[in-house]
Amino acid sequence: MTPKRLVLLFVAVLLAVARAQDSQHDKAQTISEEIQIPRGKENLPAEQVFHNIEILKGKPASRLPGMMQSLNRLLGVQCTYCHVAGAWEKEEPEPKRTARHMFKMVGSISEKYFDGRDEVTCWTCHRGSPKPPDGATEISAGLATLPKERQQLIDSINPGPDKDSPSEHAFQNIQVLNDMPAERMARTMAVFTVVLGVDCSHCHLADQWDDDDKPEKQITREMVRMVAGINQQLLDSQAKVTCWTCHRGDLKPAVMPGISQMRSHSEAI
Repeated sequence: MTPKRLVLLFVAVLLAVARAQDSQHDKAQTISEEIQIPRGKENLPAEQVFHNIEILKGKPASRLPGMMQSLNRLLGVQCTYCHVAGAWEKEEPEPKRTARHMFKMVGSISEKYFDGRDEVTCWTCHRGSPKPPDGATEISAGLATLPKERQQLIDSINPGPDKDSPSEHAFQNIQVLNDMPAERMARTMAVFTVVLGVDCSHCHLADQWDDDDKPEKQITREMVRMVAGINQQLLDSQAKVTCWTCHRGDLKPAVMPGISQMRSHSEAI
């Protein structure tokens, strides 16, 4: 994703967030109130007007206030979360560098996994919080209240005497999660249903678990590989991103408040 597309996308997200969080507008001091653009320099490249500009290099300086306001609301923070008041160009605090890394990560994800389409935004993961939740509480609650029929299907996933073996040895046609102990497969499948808000039939044919007829199964495999790749390549092999990070019980992650991905997963892969 090009910097221009990133900026345009954040403007669109800002408008949606403003509508969704208007009641919180007065709670956050926005950096746009502090940014002064000298008259006549609004269309100059941002790095010629402000110091220490990276993400908006080559873009009009007039875009900076709106972009900063967008980040205030996307992350649910005040300006001083990433900046030193009155010395905005300084590299401290650490979240400023992290935010830049996140911009690059979003662009990398879009280019590598979605052919450059805007399927992932800051809102997709953050949704007004500086740190995306891990979903542990919600997933546990979902597992405890699975529909009876789904629970019976999950219980039928039985590796038998191979429970301590890698999943690829205990089950047929395992292409991801190969090394995961077979005894964990049933719970993992149950977690997928909670995280995506679907039944087992979304990806599988009953009693034909190894069948690949449903495209949703292939899509899920690609998403599992994507999550692993993001953590390994972009987050120093730390498991900071999970399926819950984006989905949160919905089949299609949100790109803006109240708006799911514009395209179906089958189009995105």
